[in-house]
Amino acid sequence: MKWTVFDFEFTELLPDFGQPWPVSLHIACGSIMSTGDAWPHVWYERDASFMSEPTLIAFVEALIVCANNGHRIVTWGGSSTDWRLLARECPTKEASIRSLALNSIDLPMCACLSIGMMMGLNAACMALGFSLKDSEASASMPEEWRLGHYEKVIQHVSNDAFATMMVLKHAEMTGFLPWISQKGHMKTWDHVVFWSVRECLARDLPPVPFTIAPNFNAKLMARWLLLN
Repeated sequence: MKWTVFDFEFTELLPDFGQPWPVSLHIACGSIMSTGDAWPHVWYERDASFMSEPTLIAFVEALIVCANNGHRIVTWGGSSTDWRLLARECPTKEASIRSLALNSIDLPMCACLSIGMMMGLNAACMALGFSLKDSEASASMPEEWRLGHYEKVIQHVSNDAFATMMVLKHAEMTGFLPWISQKGHMKTWDHVVFWSVRECLARDLPPVPFTIAPNFNAKLMARWLLLN
């Protein structure tokens, strides 16, 4: 399977789930990594405070090329955040973005619909023995960007895309995905599935006790995709 992963850093921290997003929330920079790439390609505008619509259009078109070349696009939780903000910031490509999002794979969403649990990227990286992803540093990236520490944020968004690709490859090769729970226990998602977001939204939640908050499930997170 050929994969393409992408990730964004934002100009502000996202509000709590269910809260409206401020108009001042924008995409600071992004990264794309495809099968065969040694390192992610980074997109940003050093002379601007956030990515302009023309730059975002080019970003979307790069994803379209990947999809047309047979790549499956994968995000880590992008259904509720990255795709949604991209669609808002790039309205001339909204239809294409929604199509890409529905056909993409959101690994935490797949886990939610498969085993009733979700895991963070850092938790999976820790279980696999590498630490490119720093979840604590993630919260500081908007402020770092505002301060002009561009290289630090670019390195972070690159690390996230690279880490997602490494975790994805492990899941593809082995069929399972381990992670470290918040209590420090090793957990395992056996029989990893690669359902598209469209397939996930058509599935019923699994008949298992959820270990996440009831209002924080995959269908609610991606409901914006079903709205006109």
